[in-house]
Amino acid sequence: MVPFLPSFRSLRSRLAVFFAALIAAVLLAFGSAVYVVAAVMESHETESQTEKDRELRQVRHLLYVSLSLGIPLGAVLAAIGSNWMTRRTLRAMSDIVATASVLAPDSLDQRIPLRPEDDVEIIRLVGSLNHMLARVERAVSGLRRFTQDAAHELRTPIAVLRTRLEIALRKSRDEITLQTLIEETLEELDAQQQLVDALLLLARSDAGELQVKHQPVVLNELIEDVVSLYEAIAKEESQQIFLKCPQDIVLCTDKLLLYRALANLLDNACKYTPREGRISIEVHRQNTDLCICVSDSGPGILPTDAERIFERFFRADSHRGSTSGFGLGLSIAHEFVSALGGRLSQKPSASGGTVFQIIIGNVDEAPSTIEKGM
Repeated sequence: MVPFLPSFRSLRSRLAVFFAALIAAVLLAFGSAVYVVAAVMESHETESQTEKDRELRQVRHLLYVSLSLGIPLGAVLAAIGSNWMTRRTLRAMSDIVATASVLAPDSLDQRIPLRPEDDVEIIRLVGSLNHMLARVERAVSGLRRFTQDAAHELRTPIAVLRTRLEIALRKSRDEITLQTLIEETLEELDAQQQLVDALLLLARSDAGELQVKHQPVVLNELIEDVVSLYEAIAKEESQQIFLKCPQDIVLCTDKLLLYRALANLLDNACKYTPREGRISIEVHRQNTDLCICVSDSGPGILPTDAERIFERFFRADSHRGSTSGFGLGLSIAHEFVSALGGRLSQKPSASGGTVFQIIIGNVDEAPSTIEKGM
């Protein structure tokens, strides 16, 4: 009895038992109905009671023979039918189990075989599972790359700080030298603190904990605040910042997230624009959407790097080491714009630099436009 239990728990066995019981119940009901009809008909006939009993015995005998043959035959047909009906389904389930059993962090490229002859429901299930596996593979690969890049960005400055302090401890230093060393160390620690804050911010975004507080925001005032923040930095490099924005555009959005996204884009433009270069922020309509463009006259982005420009810690080889930063500014801006329901993209500018576009939909018409040079 015990060896039968595992097979009885399978879908194929349960279907066989169900169909066999159903066929047996139908045959018994049909036989009972036939016997009752025969008994009623015999009761209305004028034959002798002995003849009626003989005919009823013949009916019972035929019914017994029919049921004794029909029920086992029905059970066999039920087993064959359930086996045929579940063959394709169980084959697909076996493929799912086989694929799941070999999945590992290093082998997430496995996919479940998809057969055109399978049922529509099975095809949809396998397709959904394969899409899920693809998303998991991308997420795990991104997490692995993110962890490696974060460790790399933290390892080097920590090693430099450790070496600097070890050298300082080897022999006595005068007060001015120690003060200079402490100031340099604090500057480096501030930079690492900014990196840690950025990593925590991205971690909250990945976990869906990035809070978005919608409120009315006057767009041109917000952009002017961002420009004023980088105006002094631009003047040091003799860079010019131009602003062209319709007045009195009111967005229902998160002011802080949009501010920080624009600040990251403008910071990126200031870094890569050469001396006496031009940076412009222009707001215009694109069908029913509002487009905020931040363009620069820098060296631009190579086509081979364009697909990875929003990846975390990504810095083009041609710019690595020539500018400060951790390669997180554009990633953070992308996360903020996505959280606001917008889209952030980049394209080459006519002057050879780069244009970053923030696309926001459903904005009221603006009555006028302001244009400023800073």
